Amino acid sequence: MRPAPGLVAGALSVAAVGIHAFDHAGNFSGTQNSSTGGTVSQDTKLGTYTVNADCTATLTLSVYDESGTTLLRKSVWEIVLVERATEMRGIMTSLLVGPTPGIPVPPVVTMSAKRLLPSGRGKERNEQ
Repeated sequence: MRPAPGLVAGALSVAAVGIHAFDHAGNFSGTQNSSTGGTVSQDTKLGTYTVNADCTATLTLSVYDESGTTLLRKSVWEIVLVERATEMRGIMTSLLVGPTPGIPVPPVVTMSAKRLLPSGRGKERNEQ
C-alpha cells in the first residue's frame, strides 16, 4: 500500500512541547510547538478527557494549525496520573492524520507532563 501524498511510510519522528489548560468538566485546550518528520509548526490543541478512580485516564485530542481552523491530526491517549495527580504519563493508542475522517497511522509516541500551576485558573497562591 502506498502512503497518502505528504505522508511518510514507516516510523516518523515526533516531538512537541507546549502548555495546556484542563477544566473540571473534562475539556482541555492548549498550544504547542511541534516537529513531525522534521516539519516544525505551532499548533492549537483541543480535546476531552475522562479520569477513572484508579488514576488512569483517556485523553482524546484534535490538533489544529496555528489559526485553529485546519485540522492536522486526531489522537487518543491512555494516561496514568502520578505524584498526587501533578504529573501524567501516556501512550498514544490511535492516530488519524489529515482532515476528517483522517488517515490511520500506527503511532509510536509517549508523553510525560507536569502541572506547572495550581489547579483552577492559575491565579491562586498558596498563602496563609
